[in-house]
Amino acid sequence: MASTVAANGGGARSGANVAKRVAADARMTADIAELKDNFLAQAVASWNENIGVMSAEKRKQRETQMIEEELVLANKYCVSQRRAQLRELLAAENESYRRELRDMGLAVHQDIV
Repeated sequence: MASTVAANGGGARSGANVAKRVAADARMTADIAELKDNFLAQAVASWNENIGVMSAEKRKQRETQMIEEELVLANKYCVSQRRAQLRELLAAENESYRRELRDMGLAVHQDIV
């Protein structure tokens, strides 16, 4: 046994090298665990950020679609209002024209249905 210890350079020195190696391995393991935790935190943050961006894009799409639908409905309402006003105008002009013809003793031929 003495020859083995002498070949290794002494028993105390060999134990110190092992202790240094164990300590270095422990630090390396701790560093790797910390890197994994940091990577996981980065991945979660990135995912959360992407969800926020996608949510904002979907909200913008919905708002754009709602605005387009409101414009279509407003346009239909304006068209119906214009048509109603034109009907009233044409009816008033027709009545005015008939009144003028009646005052002159004339009449407009109408088919009775």
